[in-house]
Amino acid sequence: MGIKYAAATAIKLHPSFAVHPGAWLGAEMIEPHGLSVTDAAAKLRVTRQAMSNLLRGRVGLSAEMAIRFEQAFGLSADTLMRMQAAHDLAQVRAKGGCGWGEAGGGLLMAIAFSPTASYTVNEEP
Repeated sequence: MGIKYAAATAIKLHPSFAVHPGAWLGAEMIEPHGLSVTDAAAKLRVTRQAMSNLLRGRVGLSAEMAIRFEQAFGLSADTLMRMQAAHDLAQVRAKGGCGWGEAGGGLLMAIAFSPTASYTVNEEP
């Protein structure tokens, strides 16, 4: 029984679709509910500065803040975290990646797939 290497094809997402979740939350949740930054911060029990930084895209959405929005507005924290991950990836790609693809740099890894075992990661020498 040999090891098969799984190859995945990534869907290319145009950077304009990778919206910062804070900007989206402001436009789609906070403003339509008629809340100020101060009101939203009080509702989610965070500081006004923390809410302002998130809504202005100055900081990323944490898992804890995603749960707070889930509980307060009925949103999916998982979806919000995927929005944050997509935004983060788009930002790195827009800067040209992380430089690991250059000759002699980075860690080479292969992900092995076996239909009868869990996923494993093997480092190449």
